[in-house]
Amino acid sequence: FMARAGTLAQQGRWEEVERDCAQAVALAPTRLDYRRALALVQLRRGDVEGWRRTCQALLARLEAEPEVGQLILIVRTCLIGEGGAPPNRDLLSMLEREAARLEAQDARLPGLRSLLAAARWRCGQVPESLRYLQEAVKGQEAQAWDQAILALIRRQQGDDRAARQLLQNMRLSFAGAELWDRWESSVDRAKRVE
Repeated sequence: FMARAGTLAQQGRWEEVERDCAQAVALAPTRLDYRRALALVQLRRGDVEGWRRTCQALLARLEAEPEVGQLILIVRTCLIGEGGAPPNRDLLSMLEREAARLEAQDARLPGLRSLLAAARWRCGQVPESLRYLQEAVKGQEAQAWDQAILALIRRQQGDDRAARQLLQNMRLSFAGAELWDRWESSVDRAKRVE
């Protein structure tokens, strides 16, 4: 099923990809990589609720049976969408321990500090998130992801000018524009509700 899902994904047939991923998960429920693929496909298709449910199952499974090798991939998968499930404190601590272990082996791990920043931000720990992002920028491993998170934090803090500047500086301008559009539309929806 997963091999066919890969072929279908190349053809942009996302509904069929999701179905095949779900069947692979049903046949091999212990395969975290299959669940992770399902979560990403759900997010790609716009099935945010399905993605959240799959991520909650992934995080619960990871908490029950920690697999350090899957930890970073799963946390990243569950943080990339808007309104993702924050990792609990145990998983966050495990992620930080794994980051420290990996950094001791190789200080150049692009994306690891930004993943920690995203996890802290999603948990509402903005100062800690900013600290990790500043370390990433200082270590010259900043990526578009880092700038996007910083822009969202600046936007939350009411500094639209800094947020827009960060997004304009992103190497992947299309990702920045999409992020900003999502933020703007969610703010507009909230204002209409009020």
